[in-house]
Amino acid sequence: MSFGQGLPFDRIFEMIKEQMKKAGIELSEEEFARAMKELQNFSQNLGETPQSGFFSTRIEIGPDGIPKFQFGFSSDGDPQNVKAHMDAEGYIEPYVEVMNYKDSTIIVAELPDAVEDSLRITQKGDTLEIYAVSHFGEFRKAIDMSKLARRKMKSQSFKNNILEIKFV
Repeated sequence: MSFGQGLPFDRIFEMIKEQMKKAGIELSEEEFARAMKELQNFSQNLGETPQSGFFSTRIEIGPDGIPKFQFGFSSDGDPQNVKAHMDAEGYIEPYVEVMNYKDSTIIVAELPDAVEDSLRITQKGDTLEIYAVSHFGEFRKAIDMSKLARRKMKSQSFKNNILEIKFV
């Protein structure tokens, strides 16, 4: 989704809200306020308050029904130059696919240009967290494992910027 130059954040979010409503998704005032705060945090992580350019917004509705916002920005206005989507804390959220099979679960994450030595995979309770560093910034993804079968990590590999983790 892209918007005109120099629009204030509240107008950008009103436009996002309108698009979501057309898609049958409505934000409560609390969710809207949280999303506005996340966008403000994102702009602070850019180190500037952008007045123009190309904003990209990705919204995911989690299993708990709460929308999660991610933002991308290109100061030159070219959508092709949005490097990645960042969460409110400034971490890049990589694309992750979770495949749950009868006897195993495989998690695949794309980590473009990630430094293998920086790769950390940690599991705390029902949350698996992937972290890595690249020249784009820091990748971080938390994966809720609570709905997956109770399995133990068997193997992991990192090749051609693709992380694969297998649970059995």
